[in-house]
Amino acid sequence: MEDKALIQELLFRGESSTLDYKVKQYPFAGAEEAQKAELLKDILAFANAWRSETAYILVGVKNDTLELVELDEDIDDSRLQEFINSKTNHPVNFAYRSLDYNGTKLGLYVIPVQDRPVYVRKQFGRVMPNTVYVRRGSATVIAAPSEIAQMGAAASQAKVEEVLLPEFSVKVVGSDDLGHERLTHSYKGWTLLPAEKYPMISGPNNYSDRYLNAQFNKQMAAYLQESCGKFHLSFEVNNSGSSYAEDVKLRIAVPVETGAYFKEGFDLLSRPKRKVDPNETGKAVGRRALPGFTIKTVAGEHILTFSLGKLQSGETRRTPKVYLLNALPVLKGFSVSVFSDQLRSSVKISIPVDIEFEGEELTTERLRNMA
Repeated sequence: MEDKALIQELLFRGESSTLDYKVKQYPFAGAEEAQKAELLKDILAFANAWRSETAYILVGVKNDTLELVELDEDIDDSRLQEFINSKTNHPVNFAYRSLDYNGTKLGLYVIPVQDRPVYVRKQFGRVMPNTVYVRRGSATVIAAPSEIAQMGAAASQAKVEEVLLPEFSVKVVGSDDLGHERLTHSYKGWTLLPAEKYPMISGPNNYSDRYLNAQFNKQMAAYLQESCGKFHLSFEVNNSGSSYAEDVKLRIAVPVETGAYFKEGFDLLSRPKRKVDPNETGKAVGRRALPGFTIKTVAGEHILTFSLGKLQSGETRRTPKVYLLNALPVLKGFSVSVFSDQLRSSVKISIPVDIEFEGEELTTERLRNMA
């Protein structure tokens, strides 16, 4: 998987037994033993974790907001290998490198699935000898003797059992209320002038009336464009596999650079008024997001995320409806990812998009006639 696609997926997953976010690099060069022990303990815990896929530690990410922070310090992988593997009962398979993601430098630790248990032979800081640390969810705990025995048994077992897995397909549902493997949409709309071309309004003889909405023209232009350019859609997810799927999440992404974006119905622009009613309180309206549904902009993409819960084998479920706006011919498709607890990695699906757009420039004269 390419770096960009990998980081995008890691940013969506959230912390777990296969992923941890760090804002700052682990203390290493010139650090005291107690500080370096944090890195050693985390590598051991991920190496011992019960998992069937590669684990990652991503440095340069705030856990609560997923905001990217420039990597504060880089570390040479060879020095890390020497530090970790000089202390363990057998070599730990891991690697570290830095990478560029959309102009931000991040650090990435990669820990593949490997033989367990692994532990240190002598105490180092707070890392105790002959103690098996294991990552469980987003926490690190000490494994019980029975669990350590199971690790050894699993490492010596050569036969890999066949696992029944869910299989997913995704379709887009348009105005005909049918599922389609591609979105085709044709419409007429407005192309806007630069915002400064739409003049502010004022009272007679340029007198400033405090109840006038000076931004009326700009707001009206945006409202008219959005009213013509909105398209109601939802997505249909089918599990055709031989197993149920738990905690199913659907992720739909479009690049910001295409100009297209998503909105919920309550978030659409209202028709602006030339005058503000002094009797209106202007009270704030709270966000009424649909359950299990979010819209975010992350790393150059507008992202829809739907939480669909459990999907039985053979079951089909539709997401709530949302609006796609400002879809122009430059938008060629939706990037779709399906996640489930039963899958080792997300399922990637591309839904082609064909847009026909007949645009007319919304001049100030046309705006005056329509407003």
